[in-house]
Amino acid sequence: MLQIPNEFGRAELVSFIERRNTVLEIGPFTNPVYRGKNVKYFDVLDKHGLLDRAARIGYPSENAVNIGVRTRAVQNRTRPLSTKGSIILVTI
Repeated sequence: MLQIPNEFGRAELVSFIERRNTVLEIGPFTNPVYRGKNVKYFDVLDKHGLLDRAARIGYPSENAVNIGVRTRAVQNRTRPLSTKGSIILVTI
C-alpha cells in the first residue's frame, strides 16, 4: 500500500506519478509541476492569457506551457479525457 507522508510538497507529489502514466495537470498557470509527452494541461485561460496575467501580476512566466484542454472544451466533451492508467494532477 502506498504510504503518503504527513506533509509533502509538489516535488513529493510528482514522485508518486509513474512516467508511463498519462497525466492531466489542472491549473499549471505558468509553472507546471509535471512535463512530458504524456502530459496535457487544463486551465481556464490559454497560454497567451496566462502569460498576460502573469505579466500583470509580476509572476515569472518562462515555464509556461501550451494549454491543451480549456473549460469550454471540457463542457462539450461526451467521452472521458483520459484512459486506463491515467493520473489527474491538480496543482495550486
